[in-house]
Amino acid sequence: MDDAIDPNAPSLDEQLENIRFEPHVADRIGVSFNDFETVRDFLKIGWDQAMDVACDLETLNKTELISEIETSLTHLVDYQALLHDQKTIMTDLATRIRHQQPVNNLPAQYDQKWEQARRVYEAKSAKTKYYSNPQFVEFKQAVWDIKHPDEPMPALGSDDEDDDLVVGRTKQSYICPITQLTLEEPYMGSVCRHHYSKEAIHALIRRNHGRVECPVSGCRQRLSMSAADLVPDVMLARKLARMAAMAETQDTSGYHDID
Repeated sequence: MDDAIDPNAPSLDEQLENIRFEPHVADRIGVSFNDFETVRDFLKIGWDQAMDVACDLETLNKTELISEIETSLTHLVDYQALLHDQKTIMTDLATRIRHQQPVNNLPAQYDQKWEQARRVYEAKSAKTKYYSNPQFVEFKQAVWDIKHPDEPMPALGSDDEDDDLVVGRTKQSYICPITQLTLEEPYMGSVCRHHYSKEAIHALIRRNHGRVECPVSGCRQRLSMSAADLVPDVMLARKLARMAAMAETQDTSGYHDID
């Protein structure tokens, strides 16, 4: 019969082993990176909303509910890590195809690299996964600052003697090093992590022909308008707004009607 299966025909795995991809296939893989960015943006929205809710709960003294949010955020950290690993694997495979390096059995290679990445991540301790994540640390800092605005946050992990990772105590400065006033529209140095008021740092950079040394004493980092050097700190801006709202509430609560 014409439809009979040829017993000598190569198996699917053998066919996959012999496939050679043309360089343009790498571009098709690259298109999927847009999906990664979309998912990452949704995760960021989740972080922002979780932080707002947790800070409101802390203000209302409903601390017991914050632990549930914190648990959910550890899952977000896991998703972000796995998403990063997936993108790294696909980028590597796309690069090899683009440079016409042999990539035999693409699905099998992806699965192998993916399983390896998962094993590496799952072998990490919980403290290493979460306390080294900047967003998780910022979440803890934001909640801490609600009731302790002038105190440094205790070191995360300091109660766990069997864990090597301890995130040091931090204390946030709210004063712009240029204006010596409270930060307005805070921007942050991408490398040195120092903060400045947006208009103040932009004006300083313009006066220095597009590039200037960080104005914080002792810092030699060079800054420009480029996002590689300077980025808006949205979380700090939200924190400053919350602090201003709390201060206004405390001020107005001190007024009483006079007959």
